[in-house]
Amino acid sequence: MDAGYRAVWFLFKDQPFDIGRIYRPDGTWTGYYADVLESVRWDGSDPTTLEPIIDLFLDLWIAPDGRFEVLDEDEFEEAGVRGNITAHQIDHARRVLQDLVHATQRGSFPPAVVKEFLLRKTQPQEGH
Repeated sequence: MDAGYRAVWFLFKDQPFDIGRIYRPDGTWTGYYADVLESVRWDGSDPTTLEPIIDLFLDLWIAPDGRFEVLDEDEFEEAGVRGNITAHQIDHARRVLQDLVHATQRGSFPPAVVKEFLLRKTQPQEGH
């Protein structure tokens, strides 16, 4: 992200992605950025026990008008060639990306909680 930009990230237990709402420095929302991952895991209902997140290099940018673009395919291919990800992870990442693209085309991705999130501009409190 460029300097001054902000993001709010969402993780969903047992889902193979994370997704952020990206904002310009003036607070204008610019779109969604989704990372393809190994499934997100934590113990029970306690997200403070989050296991390490394994990023599988492929990303999806979704503009406010619904247009989307697959990002970092070159990094993904290079990671496969170098052995940084396994054949299983390569297949998994491709399936996940395909599922996210189809869900985006249907309008069912991002999840509603992400779509409905509003960033509130905070004002400095008096005396702080």
